[in-house]
Amino acid sequence: MIVIDTMLDFKGEVEKYKKINNLTNKDVAEATGYAKTTIDKFMDFSNKNKSTVRVALAISKAFNIPFEVTEL
Repeated sequence: MIVIDTMLDFKGEVEKYKKINNLTNKDVAEATGYAKTTIDKFMDFSNKNKSTVRVALAISKAFNIPFEVTEL
């Protein structure tokens, strides 16, 4: 099991998953129901907006990548 300590760690795991599975942000958007522009903003590693937690949870559920909210 992968331990995700920060949002940046989670984004890194999503990037790895995308690369291994040859997925684009468009594919992630389709799987989560979010717009591609939302996924693009979420995957921007400089974006530290806490509202991205909802997007992270949707990606976690869609691709079975562990993510747990411990503090907002």
